[in-house]
Amino acid sequence: MTAQSYQEYEQFPEYRTGRLPSGALDKSVTEIPKWNSEAPPPAKGSYVHCRINAIGPCIVTGYFTEDGYLGILVKLLDPPAWHIRQQGYNTTAHLFGPEFSMLDQAPEIPGPNIEQLEALQRFAEKYGRTWKSILQSYWMSGRDESEPLGAQLRQVRNSFPGWLYSARNKVVPRDAARRSRAE
Repeated sequence: MTAQSYQEYEQFPEYRTGRLPSGALDKSVTEIPKWNSEAPPPAKGSYVHCRINAIGPCIVTGYFTEDGYLGILVKLLDPPAWHIRQQGYNTTAHLFGPEFSMLDQAPEIPGPNIEQLEALQRFAEKYGRTWKSILQSYWMSGRDESEPLGAQLRQVRNSFPGWLYSARNKVVPRDAARRSRAE
């Protein structure tokens, strides 16, 4: 590995801690990347809480090295609205040791209430299998307010921005649900 390089890994590669035994920062440059945390890198599938930019709960999906440092790749479980506007719903973030804390269990992330789920189901029925991308387009253009139950659709966007494309979203147009059961 050379300085100024970037590489992704499925399993964490060989690494060294970023501190010397005396506790001082290790400023040396070697081929082995530095991990700047006292705890070892978390395993894939571990839950972490990203402390920067109000990112919140994430799940570790892999590892990366950049500029001589080791970091973790994470999937945001409930991304903030600003992140979705900039990066979309299904993105990976890069974190270094000091930027997160470990979570003992999967975080409980709230979702839409019954009225909001009903509005989503009606929208899904109306627009079919591409309903999520259509709804996202409507949210971005403001056309959702002209939809029946548009206020509930907007509440989902404002209160649960990452929910639409998450695994927690079980809304499926009924025709698509019937087709998948028949196959």
